[in-house]
Amino acid sequence: MRSSTEREEVLRKAYRLISQSEEGIIQSELWRKLNISSRKASQIVKELIERGFISREKVLYRGRWTYRLISKREEEGIDLIKDAYCLICPLEPKCSPEEPKYLIQCKHLENWVLRKYDEQLKGKSLDEKK
Repeated sequence: MRSSTEREEVLRKAYRLISQSEEGIIQSELWRKLNISSRKASQIVKELIERGFISREKVLYRGRWTYRLISKREEEGIDLIKDAYCLICPLEPKCSPEEPKYLIQCKHLENWVLRKYDEQLKGKSLDEKK
């Protein structure tokens, strides 16, 4: 069995392949490009869907029904951070990798991250009830 780091690497490669195409990628193309079995690809796809990174839609491709895998994260774009306090914070110019003091102590950023995390958890629990 593969280690968790190897599995994460395959997940990253799969997501990269899926997100590189505007229209997504056919599932059989994914497992061929990753050089893994179709069974393994199905497990990878399932995990990416559960994590909310991709969606899949049933399509007729070359006379056969299959699935097209589509990246979801890029669709969110700026919406992901549009309500972050940092965008309006008067101390924002002082935040930087070289001087992380303000960033580390920022309660506004901490509250925003916790709120986003709670929203994510609530969204997943709502999806599970469907």
